[in-house]
Amino acid sequence: MSGVVVPAFSPEEGLLRLPPSGLRALAGWGQRPRDRLVRVGDSEAASLLTQLGVVGPDGVHPLLRPVSAALARPLVRLDVRVGLPAPPLSVNGWVVPGWAVFSLPARGRTHELRDIVAIHPTRVPGVVATVTSLGPRPSPCLPAPVVLPTAAARALIFGQGGLGQAAVLDAAKVEDPRRGVLERLAALRIRTWSARSRWALAHQVASRELRVVDGGQAGLWIWTDATVEGRPVTQLVAVSSSVVWQRVTALLPDGDDWAPRGDVETSGDSG
Repeated sequence: MSGVVVPAFSPEEGLLRLPPSGLRALAGWGQRPRDRLVRVGDSEAASLLTQLGVVGPDGVHPLLRPVSAALARPLVRLDVRVGLPAPPLSVNGWVVPGWAVFSLPARGRTHELRDIVAIHPTRVPGVVATVTSLGPRPSPCLPAPVVLPTAAARALIFGQGGLGQAAVLDAAKVEDPRRGVLERLAALRIRTWSARSRWALAHQVASRELRVVDGGQAGLWIWTDATVEGRPVTQLVAVSSSVVWQRVTALLPDGDDWAPRGDVETSGDSG
């Protein structure tokens, strides 16, 4: 049937398409690459990997061994989320020296399958930019940050609480020129998105996060939550697309930031 997307592995086309359970099973193979008889997770997922030729008598297909190793023992985990009002989208990444593996929603009639793509780590920022549709935007003439009670910011941007824009801004005592700029942002926003990286550092987990409101013609805004005098507040900073790009390129650690032992837990969302 036209448009139907099914699990697939085609070495010639560089295609690997799996359900989340298959992705977790492939990560399990990467944890024990020398065990030729291992069966990871549920039997259905293991059977699927065998049927597709992902796994054979000698273990994982040679072309996929770097992929399974990255899934099993990543140095860095990367999660990108695109939220309302754009269609929600979730992308996961696993990074090791020389490789970055991404799990992307497969195109077609189903969102249950994931396309697994392996690239060089230097191309990671480009993937984030593509997923989030990062591009040139006008820069609002508002050099100072806007600080709002977090509840007001969420009501303004996400429509939470059932209050209209005017009521939210009145309650937060926002006046022009900030008021006019925020009204335009709330009216024209295209999407909200976040990107978060995390990696092992000694006995802790280090992380970096970037949260953005894409206002389209109302510009790009970096969103940061904090606590001031015991009250949750949100800071919105209007920035250029080049500033966002710089923050995206800084998501991956380098130099001394790299975890000395290199293990980040892979449990949780694998696709």
